[in-house]
Amino acid sequence: MCGIAGFVSNEFSIDDANIDWLIDLGTQANELKNGADSAEQLTSIIDALETRFGDLMAIGTIRAACLDETVEGAIRKFADTLASHEKTLTQLSEAGSTELDPLIERLRDYGWQLHAELADHANAANTLASKAKDLNKNTALHVAIASEYVLRAIDRLEVRGRDSAGIAIQIDVDPGALDALSPVARNLYDERCKDLHAGDLAIYAENRSNDGLSITFVYKTANLVGRLGDNGAALRGTIANDEVLWAIAGSAISASILSHTRWASHGVISVANCHPHNASLTSDNKDSTETRLGAMYALNGDVDNHIELLEEFVTARDLAVDAAITTDAKIIPIADRSSANASNDRIEQFRAASRRLDGSVAIGCIDPLNARTALLTQKGSGQGLHAARLNDGWIFASEVYGLCNAALTSFNLARSVAGGSVIKLSGNDEKPEMYTVSDGKSVEVAPESN
Repeated sequence: MCGIAGFVSNEFSIDDANIDWLIDLGTQANELKNGADSAEQLTSIIDALETRFGDLMAIGTIRAACLDETVEGAIRKFADTLASHEKTLTQLSEAGSTELDPLIERLRDYGWQLHAELADHANAANTLASKAKDLNKNTALHVAIASEYVLRAIDRLEVRGRDSAGIAIQIDVDPGALDALSPVARNLYDERCKDLHAGDLAIYAENRSNDGLSITFVYKTANLVGRLGDNGAALRGTIANDEVLWAIAGSAISASILSHTRWASHGVISVANCHPHNASLTSDNKDSTETRLGAMYALNGDVDNHIELLEEFVTARDLAVDAAITTDAKIIPIADRSSANASNDRIEQFRAASRRLDGSVAIGCIDPLNARTALLTQKGSGQGLHAARLNDGWIFASEVYGLCNAALTSFNLARSVAGGSVIKLSGNDEKPEMYTVSDGKSVEVAPESN
């Protein structure tokens, strides 16, 4: 039992979000007298929040709360106002006015949403980006907010396993972004780029044909005790203290993020076995352009034939995997690497690799040469996989409770498809692209309520 979660954005914008509608709703709620006479107006306010839920949880709204304490304060006051109305109506319900119960539940839900999922998200993003400069002028907060979407999903998913966790933050930047690094930070960057095997604090830079640059930052932690919250706190602490990331993040054009929380069914509990993994082999050269070591993969489930595939793709070719990595998940990027095709059809390559994997699996992949895109696989009956369209891109998770705080509807990507399915999520697309693993036929999928 593990969990995966991720986020792929569309292009970031530093234009200020219009949140007047949200402040106005809070003012309206505050002006209402507590009691049953306000039920109709309160219902209208909650309806408006529900209708604009995408705007409510958008990066721009969260960023506004990050940058302005008065905005955050207004959001928290709105939440407190809803809680006050809820308390009064609950007393009336207990006295017999049970027709108020549906409204009471909605007041409770949206009070929580405003306080814990919006304002607290903003606070957490501010903490992550505390080493970044000029937050109101660049996109560092966008990276922090996007990362926090995923970290909050992993916080929920770690009930499925928490002996270790990892996250890869992949940002699309202009080639000149590295010029922002101080000499000391540049030395740290160069040293971290030497890690071939996706270890904690590894960095990978990939130049794309359109002159863009993708930089992947990897963070991992392992904990034998596995107490709830420890891994998330460790990852957040490392990310927040990463001066190299925050010197570059202000130049981010977009972001793709992949994370995993692990229960060690294959391989020992160690940082080396934490997901995400890349396709590295011990014979690789860090400067090679033939292998995209910045492509990251995470697995929920088990690859039953990983030993046979390791023999075919690695041992039989006189190659080797780093000895410290003993998890079955490592074979997934190697299978993908071995499935490269002459047409450079990325989804077809991923589908070919997925066909070779036996077992019940949910897989996520972010590839630096395919910015603002996530590739997913679901096979077998034991693994869930869900994706939700947001204003700013896509969030996905192996369980719907990993993303239900960010969206009201989602696509169930684990619907029964013979042989499994591969999915492409593109930051600018409104629907997932889904294909059967067996023959590549297109599959239609529709959103469902969370």
